[in-house]
Amino acid sequence: MVTLYGGNDGLNTVVPAADPTYASARAELAYRPEEVLDLGEGLGLDPGMTGLHELWTTEQLAVLRGVGYPKPDRSHFRSMAIWQTGSPTTAATTGWLGRWLDATTTDPLLAVSLDTLIPPMLAGAKVAGASLPVAGLKVPKTALGRSLGLLGRPDSADGPWQARAAKSIADLGAVQQKLEPAIEKNPTSTLPGAMRTPRAPRPVDRASSLASWTWWPR
Repeated sequence: MVTLYGGNDGLNTVVPAADPTYASARAELAYRPEEVLDLGEGLGLDPGMTGLHELWTTEQLAVLRGVGYPKPDRSHFRSMAIWQTGSPTTAATTGWLGRWLDATTTDPLLAVSLDTLIPPMLAGAKVAGASLPVAGLKVPKTALGRSLGLLGRPDSADGPWQARAAKSIADLGAVQQKLEPAIEKNPTSTLPGAMRTPRAPRPVDRASSLASWTWWPR
């Protein structure tokens, strides 16, 4: 799951290019039908989204239009909290994926965030997902690195907090091992090719920047 923190111009992401109302209301912001990456039914992706369009043509991507919640809150911060917690009417202290972790596992490696911090959506009441920087965790091959490895070993004499700390360190090592093949294959990249945009986006229409899109594999 890719979370884009910020405003998104939904009408120029999945573009209703064949709709005359879109063309007339947008004036210079509108894309013409021949400019977009065709999805059929008069719709197209922004011309810069070639990677996602390739996934669409190979049936690895589906687009859900008009995703939202009742009575949308126009506060950016409250809206982000709603998307992270899945609770549109009341404040919540757990995320929607965190609650799934609570109900299904005790293993934080079942949900890994490629970021420096764990996002609120992965915070459960009993279990939280793991987090690791996109470029991986580089543990020095020195006495410091060996000491860190020792701290990650369980010990029957550990108290509950020491045991949790040891498990967290061991989890980081396990995630790193899973990521190493991808990092070694493409060490200079921090984003998948499908997420790179080859040109600058068009100006954002403020009226539609509150639109939200969720991308799921087919």
